[in-house]
Amino acid sequence: MFIDESVITVISGNGGDGAATFRREKFVQFGGPDGGDGGKGGDIVFIADPNINTLVDFKSSKKFKAQDGTKGAAARSTGKSGEDLIIKVPVGTMIRDFETNKLLLDLDNPNEKVIFLKGGDGGRGNIHFKSSVKKAPRIAESGREGVELKIKLELKLLADVALVGYPSVGKSSFINKVSAAKSKVASYHFTTLKPKLGVVRMGDEESFVVADVPGLIEGAHEGVGLGDRFLKHIERCKLIIHIVDISGLDGRDPKEDFLKINHELKNYSEKLSKKRQIVVANKIDMLYEDEKYDEFEKFVKENNYKFKTAVIYADIDKNYVKKKLLNSKVKPLGPVHELTEDLIDKTTSIVGQMGVEPIIKALNEGCQLIVCGRAYDPAAFAAYPISLGYDPGLAFHLGKILECGALCAEPGTTRDCIMGYLGEDYFEVEPCNPERKCKITSVAAHTLYEKDHPYILYGPGMELNLKDCEFEQITPSRVRVTKSKYIKPNIYTIKMEGAAKIAYRTFVVAGIRDPLMIENLEMIEENVKETIISHYSDIDKNSYKIIV
Repeated sequence: MFIDESVITVISGNGGDGAATFRREKFVQFGGPDGGDGGKGGDIVFIADPNINTLVDFKSSKKFKAQDGTKGAAARSTGKSGEDLIIKVPVGTMIRDFETNKLLLDLDNPNEKVIFLKGGDGGRGNIHFKSSVKKAPRIAESGREGVELKIKLELKLLADVALVGYPSVGKSSFINKVSAAKSKVASYHFTTLKPKLGVVRMGDEESFVVADVPGLIEGAHEGVGLGDRFLKHIERCKLIIHIVDISGLDGRDPKEDFLKINHELKNYSEKLSKKRQIVVANKIDMLYEDEKYDEFEKFVKENNYKFKTAVIYADIDKNYVKKKLLNSKVKPLGPVHELTEDLIDKTTSIVGQMGVEPIIKALNEGCQLIVCGRAYDPAAFAAYPISLGYDPGLAFHLGKILECGALCAEPGTTRDCIMGYLGEDYFEVEPCNPERKCKITSVAAHTLYEKDHPYILYGPGMELNLKDCEFEQITPSRVRVTKSKYIKPNIYTIKMEGAAKIAYRTFVVAGIRDPLMIENLEMIEENVKETIISHYSDIDKNSYKIIV
């Protein structure tokens, strides 16, 4: 049975009460308070287990509670902490608040472990309430209650390739041929009733996962034929294989099928509709008119979705820079030469370090491929999440971390990649290489990289205040960052960079062992000079020296 949704209630453990006891020993008068603290309640912990494929374990069990902490005892004995409740779910499980439908957790990494609800703290024993006035307190603190939350578990299959198409077009036959999957195949519609995964092996070490979802029909994005539940399983795929029955023996037009399936993909998710497609014309052996295939191929090429491309230039006109210079709108950045009109004229090119605004504009206009000139390094990472409405302070800070790859991990290197996870009020970073770890110190240190101020990061049209920034170790290799604050400056400024040809210099170090060449060095020197002069005839001979 394939279960892809389930509603459960999770409760973290209560903290144990503190003890109100007094020291009672022979020959010891007025022993005073010695009540110990209560134990901490157990946490609710979720783990993405790659060995679990469905949510079927949650079909019958609906309430999950961690263990309570025990009460403190005499002799300053702390109560035992409650055991954490570890809940294993399939990779690709999303956890939502049942009441608000807000996404709380997205477990899309194998073996990812996250503390979801923390248990209540244990109460303090009466030893903490002793004072010069009250030497024998008879009070103790009650333990904190755990947290109870009703949540919805949603499973999205993690696949590299997704098979889509109408029922009975040959998707199951395809996945059975290319993988070890055993999807049911029959001569009637809807033989596939639940998504299936198949692993395609290309060699001993290369493989990818294909997802076969039940056939889609018109209205799938609105839930017709449970289409919305099937479509969500392919949202994370990298590539779509769109299988079309070109024979038309069932009375359908392959051209209409192609358009209708893409219509359902687009209406369900704009992101899904923009994924790369490979269109497969199936059942060609049952096609009696060969020209129909040619017509279909031409139709697909004419109607297939192409990349909308944006090219953003960073070049700045010299006259514009001169005008800004005269109006005192250009200021030096560090110890540089004075900028003059003459120096501007000598430059071959001037570029501005662009911020996120041009990139966001291109994204909002539907561009999938954006080619940029010189850009502020974090802008390339921050533009997309900002365009989706994420906090710009967190987006810029995450971009600052991501731009240098795994330098924010231990041991630092630029050869490995880093993964960033952006939430509503936090971001997390984790290296892709399991041999490296992101630590609080390494991530915080990289935040200081290439900055002249410990708390402020300046960029084009932005200022990032990190004074209240907090770093938290979530897992041994993952760090969470919060409270990165974006400040919009009153004046939009950018960093300009210019380049000019000053001179050419070439050094050649050569060892000569040939006696004949050594004997004729003077002649060789003259030949070298003549060769250089002939190659660079456009350069004034008096403007350079050749030293041989």
